[in-house]
Amino acid sequence: MAGRVDDASPSQLATETRALLRDATRVYWGTPHAGRVAEILLRLDAPLRVALVGRMKAGKSTLLNALVGERLARTDTGECTKVVTWYHDGPTYRVTLHPRTGPPESLRFARTSTSLEFELGHATVADVDRVEVEWPSAELRSMTLIDTPGIARTTSEGGDAFGRLVEGSSEAETADAVIYLLRHIGRADERFLAELTNDDFVRPNPMNTVGVLSRADELSAGDPAAMRHAEAVAERYNAQPLVRGLCNSVVPVNGLLAEAGETMTETEFRHLRAISHLPADELADLLMAVDRFIHWPTSLSIPSETRRLLIDRLGVFGVRAATAHLRAHRSMVTADQLADHLVDASGLRRVRDLLQVRFSQRRALLKARSALVSLGHLIERFPVAGTPSLERRLDQVRAGAHELAELRVLEAISTGQLKLRPEQTDEAMRLLSGAATAMGPRLGLPAASEAPALRAAALAALVRWRESAESPLSSRAVAEACRVITRTCEGMLASLGTPDAAVGDSSGP
Repeated sequence: MAGRVDDASPSQLATETRALLRDATRVYWGTPHAGRVAEILLRLDAPLRVALVGRMKAGKSTLLNALVGERLARTDTGECTKVVTWYHDGPTYRVTLHPRTGPPESLRFARTSTSLEFELGHATVADVDRVEVEWPSAELRSMTLIDTPGIARTTSEGGDAFGRLVEGSSEAETADAVIYLLRHIGRADERFLAELTNDDFVRPNPMNTVGVLSRADELSAGDPAAMRHAEAVAERYNAQPLVRGLCNSVVPVNGLLAEAGETMTETEFRHLRAISHLPADELADLLMAVDRFIHWPTSLSIPSETRRLLIDRLGVFGVRAATAHLRAHRSMVTADQLADHLVDASGLRRVRDLLQVRFSQRRALLKARSALVSLGHLIERFPVAGTPSLERRLDQVRAGAHELAELRVLEAISTGQLKLRPEQTDEAMRLLSGAATAMGPRLGLPAASEAPALRAAALAALVRWRESAESPLSSRAVAEACRVITRTCEGMLASLGTPDAAVGDSSGP
């Protein structure tokens, strides 16, 4: 349609980062560290790296399986759960161990009904840098998922693996974004959150971290209203400064139910349907407690071991949700329809939507940010002739990157460090939502808006934010934020082909 605008444009930060890394390739050429630069450069074109982190038994592996749609990650406390494990798409099935020292080695593995099984062989947990699982998967094509050991682990096994991953202290390991799973805010979470918010560039911040209130059904002991209660708990967490300093959104999810819905078998469906046909009183008694469900005699010919497996897969909350849905619709529900219902009830779709908005739409920016972190560590740890000039350019890119400035403003607003008027806060969050978001919604207009309407809205926003930037009533922090947003509006106008004369200079007096 004539007059429509294509919002797709390369990230300026990504372009500058790529050019900087090419210069770094020349600087490090012929040195033992040339391969490290090549790895960082390749990352700009690789899928986004997203780490799942949290305390022990927070449900990281279960959520990972739900996001992939396959039961790959082990959910027990075996040796292999104590190492960082990467899951990425590939043309074949392969498990590779990367030791702290020495070359990588292939591991033998076996696919079981519950997970992907492999052993570390002769290596100990302390010897392992990471394990990489290559698995053909549509869900992993745009996002590499990284399962991490629990942060509350008190043993030295895997001791600093998490720190290396999220702090960017290894060029090969740095994660681009983080899903932080929490069950309740305890002392371990408080220490961890305080550490994460200590450095707004190297460490995760509200713009690259999503919070998930995991195992949400346990907040109400499997009560049918557990997810509604979890929503209220998540809202309370969202209001806590400590949590908002790490992420600007916390959403509840029942990872066990999500995994079961994504991987449900026809056999499990038949058992659930049979259980749903029990008389209402008998079913209610059976679902009063786990022990009753597994061991109490019923009119069904489903053995106790099978019922135990159903509880392991869905939990009491999940069995209640499944049987209630089946009873409400009787024979009209298919296995696929029940699976979809369970995924909806689990909160997984909301997590996926959040990942799309927070991560996928900012993938170029997040990957560029990680690449700059990794390059900075490389320069600091392994200086060579030419790195002083490279370091100066790195500092210039960091300081001049408008996209990073936008992230800092978003973070300041999300954490409450920057106080704007309510209407300004809403507009700022829209305008700074990222270039991957359609320009119309960013300007408060429909996505299909024509160029003249977009231009008028962008120009009006530019005038408003420039006035706020120049107002003597604005604090220094507010004025600086307004100048960042003014420049964002200028960029939008420039992409619409607005003459420079209509934009003017936003640098202020």
